[in-house]
Amino acid sequence: MELIAIVKEKSEKRVLNGQQGEITMVDVVLQSGGDEIICTAFDKEAEKISNTNYANCIVKANLTFTGREKDGRKFQSIRLDRLTTLCNCAAPF
Repeated sequence: MELIAIVKEKSEKRVLNGQQGEITMVDVVLQSGGDEIICTAFDKEAEKISNTNYANCIVKANLTFTGREKDGRKFQSIRLDRLTTLCNCAAPF
């Protein structure tokens, strides 16, 4: 799914040890209209987001929503596949 949003905040980069080695992750809060979406970017996209100031920038976000069930409980994860700047802003987080 693609949507136009404003980047409200991003987390610090973190690294997890996965089955195939280290995985870099960054959480991002996007605001689109009255909705806030918390999503996670991985690997190259996470590195790019970690090294770029997206504070209050208008972006196009490509997201993948996944539903899972584990131990009888249902979960939804939102992956941020790509973030493209539409309006360059320089406000710090």
